[in-house]
Amino acid sequence: MFKHQDPPPKEEITTPSPNTPQQQEEELNCIICLRKEVNNPGMLLPCLHCNFCTHCIAMWLERSTKCPLCNAVATHLIHDIFSKKHFQITCLYHENSSSDSMDNKLGTTIMPSIPQHAFRHFIYYQQDPFYSLFNSNIHKRKINKSIHEKIQLEMRIKLFIKRELETIFRSYSIGMIQCHIEGLLSSPEFCYLKLINDWSPHLGNYSHGPQIELFEHQIESYLNNFTHHFIHELLLFCMSNITQPDRYDELVEYEKKSHLNFKKEQFTQ
Repeated sequence: MFKHQDPPPKEEITTPSPNTPQQQEEELNCIICLRKEVNNPGMLLPCLHCNFCTHCIAMWLERSTKCPLCNAVATHLIHDIFSKKHFQITCLYHENSSSDSMDNKLGTTIMPSIPQHAFRHFIYYQQDPFYSLFNSNIHKRKINKSIHEKIQLEMRIKLFIKRELETIFRSYSIGMIQCHIEGLLSSPEFCYLKLINDWSPHLGNYSHGPQIELFEHQIESYLNNFTHHFIHELLLFCMSNITQPDRYDELVEYEKKSHLNFKKEQFTQ
């Protein structure tokens, strides 16, 4: 089970927070055409930058082999992304990788699925991010109250939390913020069973009550505007019959946030 521990004081947590909402809004604009809404976001490998329209970055790559944001040599362009296995990918063949030659050849290649870390990054870092939802491949988990079942579920939750935080914070250390969240989940007030009972996804409507709102308040200073998305993914994983985080992206369906209805549940005394 989660070993109960008091969350460290906020001033002791040194994990860098994700960018502020204002910084994220600036980054989410296409950095090539400066559109407010990125049209069909394209993602470069291996740097994972996706702050540009596919058309814009394709034109850029006709003239340069490097990412316009970090100057890293791009090897692949992933675009038309609808899920982990539904996308298009262009392999960038460089005649001379050691030079800045303008004569790049574009070719197509087959990839069975987007690399796990790349797909998770794409889901979070969009102006209109993708949210997972229940479908016919997923059944709600029957929470068994046996000690063995709880231990198994909590181990899976820890792995999922680690993966999501690595996606959000990328190259930064996540040890302290991971410890903080796991400490909250080990407390009687925010145990995952209470949070699940306070969250009800159905037919694209995602309602939550005061318990989740309190949990959001406890972690939002570290996750900023990724907080709601993080909790959504975490609770869907907890409620599903999926046993491994790596299988999560292959089984769930994704919908853009703007197409879903999020609301706070109205509770009566």
